[in-house]
Amino acid sequence: MSLSTLDRRLKSAMKQEKISVSQLSLESGLPTRTIYHLLSGTSKNPKREKVKVLAKVLDVSFDWLFSDKGSSDGHRILTMASQMTSHPVHRVVANQYLSTFKFSVPNTLGLFGTSYASHQHYFFEGSSDCLPPNTLLLVDTNGVGPGQYLALFDKSPERTGWFALVNKVDRGLSMSSSTPSCEVDDITEVLGRLVAQCPWKTEYMLDEAVESEAMDTTRTEYC
Repeated sequence: MSLSTLDRRLKSAMKQEKISVSQLSLESGLPTRTIYHLLSGTSKNPKREKVKVLAKVLDVSFDWLFSDKGSSDGHRILTMASQMTSHPVHRVVANQYLSTFKFSVPNTLGLFGTSYASHQHYFFEGSSDCLPPNTLLLVDTNGVGPGQYLALFDKSPERTGWFALVNKVDRGLSMSSSTPSCEVDDITEVLGRLVAQCPWKTEYMLDEAVESEAMDTTRTEYC
């Protein structure tokens, strides 16, 4: 469905946030009648102030919602600009390593004065067995202790590997409930402890492919 009109963009944003008209009215302070008029397309000249309020509640860009300029999450990039940094990111598609590119990513560690020396980013593009679609992971390759870890698996005769999350407890590794078809014995390498994750997009990828130092060349038979 084209999102070329405000009513369609509003419907899309509401569907994404799983919010009803009555709930949107309550959180925005706008009458339900006003929201219904916007949704029906009968409001030909909507007031900018009202759309700004709706954009804030729906967590979308005002420029996108009001006039279809930019992307729906463009406001996040603007507010995060001073908190972004450029880093190599390993792209994982269909749970398999694809390539390494420079991305603009949240400066998660830099804000606290921590070095990225032992940390790697992995972008799970599209659907994944173990993560929500389009998720960026920050992994500590020297991480220790209980928690979730990113692991590389191989259980096929063709030795085609893929990524999944495993849990580490005092007794050792155990499979995450999101990867029931994998076995601990299929793990070929534990890549690191999961530090953070967030939704991300290919739009944040910079036009620069990089040689992957973190993805060891001996691992190509698995990837």
